[in-house]
Amino acid sequence: MPQLTLYRADGASSLAPHVLLRDLSIPFNVVLMKDGEGGYEAADGSLSNAEYRNRVNANGYVPILQVDDYTISEMPAILLFIATLIPDRQLGGQSPIERIKVLEWLAWSASQVHGLGFMMLFHAERFTQDRDLSPKLHERGKQIVEASFAQIETRLGSHAHPCGEAETVVDFNLLLFWYWGQDAGIANIEHYPSFGRLIKGLEERESVRLALSLEGFELSFNSTV
Repeated sequence: MPQLTLYRADGASSLAPHVLLRDLSIPFNVVLMKDGEGGYEAADGSLSNAEYRNRVNANGYVPILQVDDYTISEMPAILLFIATLIPDRQLGGQSPIERIKVLEWLAWSASQVHGLGFMMLFHAERFTQDRDLSPKLHERGKQIVEASFAQIETRLGSHAHPCGEAETVVDFNLLLFWYWGQDAGIANIEHYPSFGRLIKGLEERESVRLALSLEGFELSFNSTV
């Protein structure tokens, strides 16, 4: 097993690899980051944003997964790499078509749901310096998230998992969107029962509950085992 170091921040999109690593019982080190004035920096002050950009990730965001001496960025790449470490779980997909479905979901999630929807909703300043436009961007972001949740609900349907009947890394990637959606007053079991069912199942796992607790999230369904 390679030596892994996850650069993560509480409540950020790095929740997905954080949960996945714990669920697979893969040993890893953590560099906890926080969102400072200039961007992400080490929470303990050991790494400034400038140093983080220079040494680790020129784009300055999280998550980043260091694998020995190699640095992996971008959520699809990070999750799919982690899946290769425990091949028996087949979390990257069991068949060629299922593997393509995983890629489709991850690409769409990164570009549409996260990159547009939630970023417009929570960080309109990343799209414009005109503060007068922020309310319109915020509203547009909310519309994109709502449309994305509706699409997730439709695609899940009666299936147990996003890519069919087998669990994949996509399940873990959708987890954070639910909690972000709750914060925005969007996610609820009444409107999105299939999506909620997926999250409830994940919350029943001790590994998932531990990661959520460490990051300050409250369980949506008060799951117990």
